Amino acid sequence: MISLWSTALAALMAATPVTQMPVPPDIRMHLLQLSVPADKYSLEEFNAVTRPVLTCDQARSVARQNHIRLVENSSLQMSQLPRAVQSIIAELPIGKPSRIFGKPDQSFKVLMVCRREAPSRNSDE
Repeated sequence: MISLWSTALAALMAATPVTQMPVPPDIRMHLLQLSVPADKYSLEEFNAVTRPVLTCDQARSVARQNHIRLVENSSLQMSQLPRAVQSIIAELPIGKPSRIFGKPDQSFKVLMVCRREAPSRNSDE
């Protein structure tokens, strides 16, 4: 599954300047990725469909209704993602689609964070 995310986000990594920001590597997230082939949707059409989405449930519904590919991973650690992706989703509010990325002649994609959680710490001391 990690290679799917890495491959799908290669264009984003190449086009996004990487900022060095402290990201707790053990943060776990539930992520969604919505994607469409560029020959089926224009950038404007995909934007019109994904921008109004406010929750992950809405994203799932929009994907079903519009024949949009949905990839969901409910337990990714921040450290498993490429740094360029970390810098985008670290600041992305829960339930808000990222900016659209991808290769205009191939596909368009957005990411959404459904949940973030820090691992529980034992406080036996």
